[in-house]
Amino acid sequence: MGWTKGYKTSIVAFDLAQYLSSLNHSVITLLLDRMGFANVVVNFFANYLVGCFTKLFWDNQLSEPFPAMIRVGQGSVLSPILSALYLAPVLWEFHTERHNAQLISYVDNGTIIVQSKTWEENLVKLKSAYATMFQLTAALGLVLEHDKSEAIHYSRKHEDLNPLVDLGYALYTGDTPLIPSKVWRYLGIFFDQKLLFKEHLK
Repeated sequence: MGWTKGYKTSIVAFDLAQYLSSLNHSVITLLLDRMGFANVVVNFFANYLVGCFTKLFWDNQLSEPFPAMIRVGQGSVLSPILSALYLAPVLWEFHTERHNAQLISYVDNGTIIVQSKTWEENLVKLKSAYATMFQLTAALGLVLEHDKSEAIHYSRKHEDLNPLVDLGYALYTGDTPLIPSKVWRYLGIFFDQKLLFKEHLK
């Protein structure tokens, strides 16, 4: 759609470090309360995974019990629900603050999408939107893994520019900007710059 309007499209993909294990128990309870969930639901999650203990069995010996504050564990049936509810205010606030960027998320994988008439405008928008995302996630105790961030510029113009991206955070800032990919793998799909999907078919 952007190409039909003469826009250039740029993307920065990011990862949240140890997402499920980083969900703050107190924040979950507060969010559920603010979102208007019934008291019985809020109270359930206020006690969910609190005071858990476990033992290790190794070489026919059983250890003494020790605390196992696993928070929201990988594989728990409630993890997808809680992780989505935890990110909901981030998505809401991002779209409120950044009208010139789009944000989509799949659990701990996020994607910032911007469009403009020039690459220069896109670079400014990406840096600003990434900073907003960093601030919002940090406020909830989440950590953006800057070194895992990726970028790609979409263009069907032959040998178009592929400008470097300054995210404003190390590693990718100043003299060491992020080098955009020519092929980007996301959720099992290989996206090339021209969206021809030849790499995906390979």
